Amino acid sequence: MNPIFEKITNLKIIPVIKIEKSNATVPLGEALIKGGMQAIEITYRTDAAEKVINIVRKRFPDILLGAGTILTIDQVKSAMNAGAQFLQQYLLLLLD
Repeated sequence: MNPIFEKITNLKIIPVIKIEKSNATVPLGEALIKGGMQAIEITYRTDAAEKVINIVRKRFPDILLGAGTILTIDQVKSAMNAGAQFLQQYLLLLLD
Protein backbone atom coordinates (compact mmCIF):
# COMPACT_ATOMS: atom_id res chain seq x y z
CA MET A 1 0.00 0.00 0.00
CA ASN A 2 1.17 3.53 -0.74
CA PRO A 3 2.50 5.06 2.53
CA ILE A 4 0.63 8.34 2.02
CA PHE A 5 -2.64 6.52 1.36
CA GLU A 6 -2.02 4.38 4.43
CA LYS A 7 -1.54 7.50 6.59
CA ILE A 8 -4.69 9.09 5.19
CA THR A 9 -6.81 6.00 5.84
CA ASN A 10 -5.58 5.80 9.45
CA LEU A 11 -6.51 9.41 10.26
CA LYS A 12 -9.87 10.17 11.79
CA ILE A 13 -9.96 13.75 10.52
CA ILE A 14 -8.18 15.94 7.97
CA PRO A 15 -9.06 19.62 8.37
CA VAL A 16 -9.82 21.38 5.10
CA ILE A 17 -8.50 24.93 5.21
CA LYS A 18 -9.36 27.92 3.04
CA ILE A 19 -6.91 30.76 3.69
CA GLU A 20 -7.41 34.11 1.99
CA LYS A 21 -4.17 35.71 3.24
CA SER A 22 -0.93 33.82 3.65
CA ASN A 23 0.02 35.69 6.85
CA ALA A 24 -2.58 33.56 8.68
CA THR A 25 -0.77 30.35 7.75
CA VAL A 26 1.74 29.95 10.59
CA PRO A 27 -0.63 30.75 13.51
CA LEU A 28 -3.28 28.45 12.05
CA GLY A 29 -0.75 25.67 11.42
CA GLU A 30 0.56 25.95 14.97
CA ALA A 31 -2.98 25.77 16.38
CA LEU A 32 -3.86 22.72 14.28
CA ILE A 33 -0.70 20.88 15.31
CA LYS A 34 -1.23 21.83 18.96
CA GLY A 35 -4.74 20.40 18.59
CA GLY A 36 -3.32 17.08 17.44
CA MET A 37 -3.85 17.32 13.70
CA GLN A 38 -1.41 15.22 11.69
CA ALA A 39 -2.61 16.30 8.25
CA ILE A 40 -4.20 19.31 6.59
CA GLU A 41 -5.67 20.06 3.21
CA ILE A 42 -5.37 23.56 1.74
CA THR A 43 -8.09 24.40 -0.77
CA TYR A 44 -7.36 26.02 -4.10
CA ARG A 45 -10.37 28.32 -3.74
CA THR A 46 -8.12 31.34 -3.08
CA ASP A 47 -5.22 32.97 -4.87
CA ALA A 48 -3.04 32.34 -1.80
CA ALA A 49 -3.23 28.53 -1.98
CA GLU A 50 0.16 27.87 -3.59
CA LYS A 51 1.96 30.26 -1.22
CA VAL A 52 0.16 28.78 1.80
CA ILE A 53 1.15 25.22 0.83
CA ASN A 54 4.73 26.36 0.38
CA ILE A 55 4.76 27.99 3.83
CA VAL A 56 3.23 24.94 5.51
CA ARG A 57 5.69 22.57 3.84
CA LYS A 58 8.68 24.65 4.98
CA ARG A 59 7.44 25.54 8.47
CA PHE A 60 5.79 22.21 9.36
CA PRO A 61 7.72 19.54 7.43
CA ASP A 62 6.27 16.60 9.39
CA ILE A 63 2.61 17.32 8.66
CA LEU A 64 0.87 15.37 5.90
CA LEU A 65 -0.05 18.13 3.47
CA GLY A 66 -2.63 18.08 0.73
CA ALA A 67 -4.26 20.42 -1.73
CA GLY A 68 -7.98 20.40 -2.40
CA THR A 69 -10.50 21.74 -4.88
CA ILE A 70 -8.05 21.00 -7.69
CA LEU A 71 -9.76 21.76 -10.98
CA THR A 72 -6.98 22.32 -13.55
CA ILE A 73 -3.67 20.84 -14.64
CA ASP A 74 -2.00 24.14 -13.69
CA GLN A 75 -3.31 23.73 -10.14
CA VAL A 76 -1.95 20.18 -10.05
CA LYS A 77 1.48 21.43 -11.07
CA SER A 78 1.31 24.36 -8.66
CA ALA A 79 0.33 22.18 -5.70
CA MET A 80 3.01 19.60 -6.46
CA ASN A 81 5.70 22.26 -6.83
CA ALA A 82 4.62 23.89 -3.57
CA GLY A 83 4.98 20.62 -1.64
CA ALA A 84 1.57 18.95 -1.53
CA GLN A 85 1.71 15.22 -0.87
CA PHE A 86 -1.82 14.46 -2.01
CA LEU A 87 -4.46 16.17 -4.14
CA GLN A 88 -8.18 16.09 -3.52
CA GLN A 89 -10.59 16.68 -6.32
CA TYR A 90 -13.34 14.24 -7.00
CA LEU A 91 -10.67 11.58 -6.80
CA LEU A 92 -7.77 11.20 -4.38
CA LEU A 93 -4.41 11.40 -6.18
CA LEU A 94 -1.36 10.19 -4.25
CA LEU A 95 1.98 11.81 -4.96
CA ASP A 96 5.09 9.91 -4.08
